[in-house]
Amino acid sequence: MSRRGDGAKPKTYEGCRDLPFQVMRELPCCFVLSTGRCGTKLLTHLLLLAPQLDVYHIPTPELEFLSRLAFAEGLRELDAYSKAVMAARYNLWESSFLRKHGYVETSNRITFFAPHLYRILPPSKFVQVVRHPADFARSAMRREYYNGNPSDIGRIEPPRGADLPWHTMDRLEKVGWLWNATNEFIEKFKVTCAPDRFLLVRAEDLFRDPEAIRRVQRFIGVQDESSDSRVRHVMRRKVNEGQGGSFPKYPAWTQAMKQAFIRQVPLAARYG
Repeated sequence: MSRRGDGAKPKTYEGCRDLPFQVMRELPCCFVLSTGRCGTKLLTHLLLLAPQLDVYHIPTPELEFLSRLAFAEGLRELDAYSKAVMAARYNLWESSFLRKHGYVETSNRITFFAPHLYRILPPSKFVQVVRHPADFARSAMRREYYNGNPSDIGRIEPPRGADLPWHTMDRLEKVGWLWNATNEFIEKFKVTCAPDRFLLVRAEDLFRDPEAIRRVQRFIGVQDESSDSRVRHVMRRKVNEGQGGSFPKYPAWTQAMKQAFIRQVPLAARYG
């Protein structure tokens, strides 16, 4: 979801040649890092209340397969993956820049490109959205993660040689591992990031507290005059609510399921 349109491009040869570098030097932009299934579509709708933002939840191309490769080898191939994400997104960045808008991307597919974006976009900021792992897992299990969901093309796996019995783990354990591995990747990125360019938000706050979206807006640097009642109206719409299969809530899991899952999510203690 976004607002599209183009402003005027430079009229001179020199201006046209320099435009891409100016875009990357100056574009106000923010990227939301997450596992997915944690309220990022709701966040998109809430951020669109600010008219000076272009907000994309599923931009094209989606980068599903490439995000999986970026997790596996992106840090070893910084130049290649920096150029890949630049090629995939530059036209959107330019459109926002020419219209004097900020650019925000909320797709979880962008998560593993955070180090590359930080490198090529000096104004970039990053918001980590974390959802309780058991609630994330229930949503993921209902969406058939690691079970033939078409988006499994982009689902991360442990590196070869990892001390993990991946092929004998059940789907719930794999989903737990995904939650932990994704947030671990983000945590490692965070320590390389200037403090004023990173914000942590809990998904549960986005679902119920208008102040959570105000914090994100202030962090990005935009003003929104929407009343709290309008924000709450958007929150109540339950956009992208899980549909499809069924899976029990955490209290109904067997003790064995809980124990196996907890082993895969040691980072859960960090987020409370």
